[in-house]
Amino acid sequence: MSHKFLAIIDKTLEKLSKIAKICRRANKKALGIFATLIFSCSIVALLGEEELNSFPIIKRAYYDTIVSHIPRFVDFISAPIGKWVFALLSIAVIIFLLLRWFCKPLALLISHSTLGHDITIIEKGLQNAFWFKRLNIKHDLPAHDASTLEIVSAIKQQDSILPVILKNCWRSNVFYYGVAHTPLIFRLGYQIGQTRSIHFLHRFRPTEDTQEFKRLPENDNDKESFLVNSEVMREESNNCCNHLLVSIASTYPIKQIDLLTIDPSNTMFRYDVQVDRMGYDFFSSHRKIHAYADRIVEDIRNIIKEHQIETIHLVISSSVPFTLYLGQQMNTQQFCKIIVYHYDSGRYTWGINVKEKDAHKAVVWAQTCANDCSK
Repeated sequence: MSHKFLAIIDKTLEKLSKIAKICRRANKKALGIFATLIFSCSIVALLGEEELNSFPIIKRAYYDTIVSHIPRFVDFISAPIGKWVFALLSIAVIIFLLLRWFCKPLALLISHSTLGHDITIIEKGLQNAFWFKRLNIKHDLPAHDASTLEIVSAIKQQDSILPVILKNCWRSNVFYYGVAHTPLIFRLGYQIGQTRSIHFLHRFRPTEDTQEFKRLPENDNDKESFLVNSEVMREESNNCCNHLLVSIASTYPIKQIDLLTIDPSNTMFRYDVQVDRMGYDFFSSHRKIHAYADRIVEDIRNIIKEHQIETIHLVISSSVPFTLYLGQQMNTQQFCKIIVYHYDSGRYTWGINVKEKDAHKAVVWAQTCANDCSK
């Protein structure tokens, strides 16, 4: 079945779901009384009053009440015009109830887990609002002291699911959530690219043990936080590194000492970004993610153009949705080689070259890269 045809079905369901939302607003008790009355009258009109008792599931009390007050109502039901009227009304009620109960838009739900966390708990309202096609990216990769082979295995497993994701992206609604290693999150966002708009789920954490993932709102009432930029551009004539080290912090601060494994000689160009109010829930809406990420991407693009940067070294202390969206936005021809690093016990150890398709070649160790830059 072609994706074009499936997309047409998806768009149709999307439009019908808007009507279904109106149907769901109807009072349940009033709707039940009305539907029972219509079905009772339709049975009498088409089969006869004596057949009404053959349908015990339909209470005839409402029908009997109307007939007792309006005896001529039976004559109207039995007439040809009455048969047509109640047949059409029954069809309309059935369609109304089907829309109310079953009509929901289709959606693709991508779950991403590489750190062994339980990410199965999603808010009930969201589960009831869509028919989900679920795709799970799951691979247990150690958070500490991972080997090259383990990292390669995780990259291969994730990359193998990418074609399935792209194949199922004909749906109007695509959701993403998870708890995974930063380089793997960014790589997935980069591979999906800008052509696919994604809705994010986030595990808001007023307490550390909160487990439920909720849909991230489009907007929020949170006041804008300040974006603190620290751009250290090395202009010495002997600097021929042409590497840019970018640090982005919104959850925890990134200390300069943490970056020594990547740039021990402090010769790389620098672009450091830190928000003034840090926390797990800083990015509390799509609007905020888009605003901050788009600003950062534009800054990096300008630095690359001005200083002929050949390699970007990227460290991120931020939310999963922000990291994935940033990866999407950096998938353009204007960006050079991008290496995203994993934080392990106070230092950045290994990273992934997100543009490299070969899993073995994609793994980069920070110390090796630092030595290459210092030559």
